[in-house]
Amino acid sequence: MTLVEQIDRALALAANQFAGHSVVLDQLVHDIITTALPTGGVVVAALCWIWFETDETGVHAHRRNVVTALLALMVVAGVVWLLKALLPFRGRPLNDPDLGLRVPFGVDPHSLNELGAFPSGHTAFYFALSVPLWMRSRWLGAAAAVWTSLTICLPLLYRGDHWP
Repeated sequence: MTLVEQIDRALALAANQFAGHSVVLDQLVHDIITTALPTGGVVVAALCWIWFETDETGVHAHRRNVVTALLALMVVAGVVWLLKALLPFRGRPLNDPDLGLRVPFGVDPHSLNELGAFPSGHTAFYFALSVPLWMRSRWLGAAAAVWTSLTICLPLLYRGDHWP
């Protein structure tokens, strides 16, 4: 086993250690993953703010960045699917019996799709949406990246849907 695989396994176990102990926590994580408002709604609201923001002369200075980011999302989506097709298949951590992840309440490990767990399309999508926010303000972009990490990456790790 390579060093990267060992780190992946350790991080997956660390993120999953509280799963299956509390119905409330497992339901909260499920709701965060399946509800668009807490995950993408905040980032999209920030993009809307940038879209309508004007400078002191009344010019919409950052609209070009938002349009560029939306066009780049198409490229990101294509690259993610291309990587999923070209990279070696890597199953989802929850379906790896050797890893021994705990199954969260309400999750059927056999219901996950047959696509590989790497790369994550949701993660790539929302990190790509963070770029125009970063171009507007380093702090805003960093906040969007942290928000994406906490509301998308961590819940997917917790449930065993994706590798770190």
